[in-house]
Amino acid sequence: MRLAIVICVFLSWAGCRSAGSGNNAKMGFYYWRTSFEPSYAEKKLLDETHAQRLYVRFFDLDTRWYSNDNYTLEPVGRLQSKQQFPANIEVVPVVYITNYALEQLETKAEREKYVSLMVAKINRMAGRNGKKNIHEFQLDCDWTQTNRDVYFAFVKEFKAAVDPAKVSVTLRLHQYKYRKKSGIPPADRVMLMYYNMGELAEYSPQNYVLNNTTGKQYLGANEKYPLPMDFALPLYDQARKYNEDGNFIEFIDHYRMQELQDKSWMKKTGKYTWEVRPAKEQVPKLTSDWDYPSAKENMYEGTKVVYDKFSRKDLFEAAQLLQECVNTENYNVVFYHLDQTYTQQYKAYELEGIKATVN
Repeated sequence: MRLAIVICVFLSWAGCRSAGSGNNAKMGFYYWRTSFEPSYAEKKLLDETHAQRLYVRFFDLDTRWYSNDNYTLEPVGRLQSKQQFPANIEVVPVVYITNYALEQLETKAEREKYVSLMVAKINRMAGRNGKKNIHEFQLDCDWTQTNRDVYFAFVKEFKAAVDPAKVSVTLRLHQYKYRKKSGIPPADRVMLMYYNMGELAEYSPQNYVLNNTTGKQYLGANEKYPLPMDFALPLYDQARKYNEDGNFIEFIDHYRMQELQDKSWMKKTGKYTWEVRPAKEQVPKLTSDWDYPSAKENMYEGTKVVYDKFSRKDLFEAAQLLQECVNTENYNVVFYHLDQTYTQQYKAYELEGIKATVN
């Protein structure tokens, strides 16, 4: 009941603000799977939220090793399309560029070569799926102070190659806060990714996907960003696994997380934290590897798990924080990502309310 009241207050407040703000926020979603095959429920959500944009991951640009220590860059994890892209929604192709790839792009000749290959590849893939005229491309890269010059030069080359189409780039929170160190990318606009925040390497029970206390520290005391900004908010949950010394091991997806809540071998240590029981406490004792579900692989006594789960209230609060970052009349509020495993937890009006709150 309390949550319903909070949501109603936010929706009412957001509606009043939106009416007088003059801003035009469009609804969008990321599609981050290797097969384009949205379900009926996912397509229904696009319709019900009046989504105008779909940011579709086409492939990763990453290194491949061949003999004689030769490395080459290739499109990895290419999107396989089993359905055409929706005709009534603008598709923005997204390419994730790894930091390993940037090591192979230090010369202008290499950058020109791979920009040409990428643009041709993207256009072929989009054309086969009913989108012959792309108006915006997006590059996704967690660049660093060390490789930013190479990345920015690559963005410039890419921008020139697709002109007059626009180029947007993703912006992590640390790149937003420490912009003097990180630099301002030579793109047309940026997508601020308001998720995956805080420290990952060492164990912490704090939520890593969405933590508004941490988010405030990144957003506060900053002038408006000098490029038009869009905003990405999370819809997914996940878990993190740490060894007995508190060192990060890996992420655990939503599906495997269900197995980890088995009380016969895991003990709850907090609201969203678990630890593997000592062997003598496990009931029944698992003596063979064949007995272990996939989630239990490499799980030993003392292994810790943190479940990064957040509420609708957290999302509304995040949207309210992002209001202060709005720097243009026309922008996009994009949810990561379109997958009914996560989106089925939300009603269309709730997502529309969150989008409106950013106004």
